[in-house]
Formats: sequence, C-alpha cells, structure tokens
Amino acid sequence: MPSNVKKGLKFIRLAAEQDEPTALYALGQFHYEGMNGIKRDVEKAKVFFERASNKGHTKSQMTLGVLAFGRGTDDYTMKRAVHYFSLACNKDDTGEIDMMFAQLCEHGKGGFEKSLLLSKHYYGEAAKKGDKRAFYPLAKILMEVHRKYFGIPISGHCLVPLAMYWAVKAKEAGEESASVFVEKWEGCMSRVCFNTTKCKCKEASDVKKNACSRCKSVGTVARNAKERIGRMVISLIV
Repeated sequence: MPSNVKKGLKFIRLAAEQDEPTALYALGQFHYEGMNGIKRDVEKAKVFFERASNKGHTKSQMTLGVLAFGRGTDDYTMKRAVHYFSLACNKDDTGEIDMMFAQLCEHGKGGFEKSLLLSKHYYGEAAKKGDKRAFYPLAKILMEVHRKYFGIPISGHCLVPLAMYWAVKAKEAGEESASVFVEKWEGCMSRVCFNTTKCKCKEASDVKKNACSRCKSVGTVARNAKERIGRMVISLIV
C-alpha cells in the first residue's frame, strides 16, 4: 500500500473514532468494496454506515436502504429499507428514493399497500428529478391507471397523452421496449378520426394527413377525442 494511502487511511480512522460521518461512510465503503488494503467485510461496512446514518449522513442512509432493498425477501427487511429511505428522503434530489418507493408500491412490498396511484406518484417524482429509469415504468403505469379508472375524471385530464410523453422520453433515452410502445401508439393515431362530434367512422383513409374516409376531416381534436384515442391505444398496447 502506498505511503500516502496509509497516511490518509490513518486520518480517516482517527476522524471515524470521533464519529465524523464522512469518515465513517468512507470506512464503510472501504470495507464494502474491499479496497485500500482493507479486506471486504459487508457486515463491518454496515456498522460504519449505521453509525454515519445516526449522524444524519444521507449517503449512508441511502446505502443502507439499497442494501436492505436488494436482499429484501421478507417484510421486516423491506421495512428496514423503507426506514432508511425515509430518513434520506427529504435530502434526495436524484430520484433514487422515489424510484425505490415506486417499486415497493407497485409490487406491494416493504409494508406498502399495492397501489397503482402511489406507484404513479413516486415514478412521477423520480422522472421529474431526471431519473431515466423511471420514464418507461411511469408511461406503463399511467396507461394502466387510465385503463382501470377509464370514464372516471382524474384531475380532469385523460392520462394517455402524458403516458405517451414519458414513453417518448424513454425511447429517446434508449429504452427498447419504449420504442415498441411508441410505434404502436403512432400506428393507432393514424387510424383515428378527430371529427368525433359529426362522424362515427374510426378509420382514416389517408394515414399521412389523417383524413377520415367518410367525412374527410383533418381537423383538430374535438372535445371527447382524447377519450376515444385513449380507448383505442389501451386496446392495442396494454
């Protein structure tokens, strides 16, 4: 081990003895990764993370949450994950915690009731914070919520356009499944007649112009067109 690393490790240990949270977190990382001459020991790493967490160290709280979440095979372990995520939640601006909560709500784990609406909320928070992993799950959850509650006003809006927005974002981020999702949506859109107040035709003769084969309309979306689009998209995609 280089002398400068030994010297640095000595100062980190001294700081950790004084319960300095950054030093405790560093030692936890060293033990978890098995680096800087320290043998890998996950249990010792957890002890250091726990001590740093008790001092309010956000990264340690998130690390403990991730470790518990990753090996969560029972409710107690998952509740521990939620506990640590909750401690760090107010300081998180990465979307990591929201992503974890979304998955817990989606699958009904960790003391969370299985809930489409809660998972939609947390995936939405993660997506707004820029977590690209949340884009496609959010699009799918929005479509599922729209299908389940179709015909019931949800904040006065149809959720399909919002689902498509996040699906396109996911496609742009390189999500292959989102590309298929968007292609199906675009194919569906080419067959919708927007003249819903006067025409009952559902097929468009001109895909490029989206002109109806019956009324030749190429107009703007009428009042209830979003719901008709939503019904068609859901039947094709979900």
